[in-house]
Amino acid sequence: MVLEQAERLGVFDREDRFRQKLAFSHLYTGLDYDGIASFIEVSPKEEETPDPVPANRKEELGELMVWLYGSRREKREPVVQSQNPDLRRLNAVVADRESLSALRSGVDLAKAFEVSEPPAVLFEEALITAKRQLTTARAYLTTGDDGTESMLKLVGTIAEIAADIYYELERKRRAGDPRRKFITEE
Repeated sequence: MVLEQAERLGVFDREDRFRQKLAFSHLYTGLDYDGIASFIEVSPKEEETPDPVPANRKEELGELMVWLYGSRREKREPVVQSQNPDLRRLNAVVADRESLSALRSGVDLAKAFEVSEPPAVLFEEALITAKRQLTTARAYLTTGDDGTESMLKLVGTIAEIAADIYYELERKRRAGDPRRKFITEE
């Protein structure tokens, strides 16, 4: 019913969608998410009505449809490329005023989602990603090192950045006993 209402209101035309396939599941799964449901103020499923989105949310409904399906006429790809994780990200973005503003101004979904995340979560995710990438690099050490000075300099730069982060975290947590070794996971 939401799709049909969007078409009746003229804020969406399924023939204008960016991709050939219309993934209905994106919309109907998204409507079950609190952020998306609140964004367009959709009526609960139990209240069957031909117009589940109130008239004052017409513009938001149009935005949602373009984010889900894109628009060939406007040359806009959908921000939801795959249901997971993009739909979850869109849900978080529309529930956060600053993230929503970023998405509306043309920032891609991943970056707009970052705005909605607490800095501590982003910091931890970045560290986990760096650890995973460095573990992969270490696996290629014997066969991937070409023996050039530039490779050594690159690793030195990475080591400096890692040490800076470590020492700053350590400084924040302790008085700083210089004899203390690194604190590790193990």
